[in-house]
Amino acid sequence: MPRTLIGKFRLIGFVEGLSYLLLLGVAMPLKYYWGMPIYVKVVGMTHGILFILYCLQLYLTMRHHKWSLGYAAYLFVAALIPFGTFYTDRRLREMAANASQVAILFDDLIRPTPAYRAAPFVLEELHSG
Repeated sequence: MPRTLIGKFRLIGFVEGLSYLLLLGVAMPLKYYWGMPIYVKVVGMTHGILFILYCLQLYLTMRHHKWSLGYAAYLFVAALIPFGTFYTDRRLREMAANASQVAILFDDLIRPTPAYRAAPFVLEELHSG
């Protein structure tokens, strides 16, 4: 299970994109060519729930990483296009790799600073992902 917001967003994007392809490539042909509409109902409902989760995760990740509204709109529109979430995943993977860099706060004896006050906030931010 991914631990960062971008990792969770990538995972939901992958599963949502896969459900979209199953809906378009399997369930829709079964409905219109072989008269089996039940598959569209099941896969369509699953895809709808995953799409809502994708949008919620997009909002949370956008707010946390302070993405522009334009970039969030780009990711939203990409989810509407088949293979769109797979296309955007490359850039998100790069962003996640860069987000794994951390800064360590430490104190020296020459210039005492109240690091004990700042450390809990730094640790909380590191654990929140």
